[in-house]
Amino acid sequence: MAEIADIISTHDSMKAAKSLNDALVKDADKLWRVSPHGIDTVMDWFGLDRAAANRLCSWRVHDHLHSDAARLMARGFSAVASIDATPERRELG
Repeated sequence: MAEIADIISTHDSMKAAKSLNDALVKDADKLWRVSPHGIDTVMDWFGLDRAAANRLCSWRVHDHLHSDAARLMARGFSAVASIDATPERRELG
């Protein structure tokens, strides 16, 4: 229980991970930012278009992940967000 509380209290304020569990939570939190839902949310928060939100989120995520799996997932999410920002994709609805 103490480990969980500690991870929650510092998951977004410390760069270094204190444990594997901490690294997983940090990566999950950052991955959400480049997910379709995360990009939509950031668009709303900052009044950005999809391409600008993807650039902002990517800048804040890719160099700050702890695991190879998270880096791979982040690249995939960012690729999808880039395609979603094209005029052709937006026309499809």
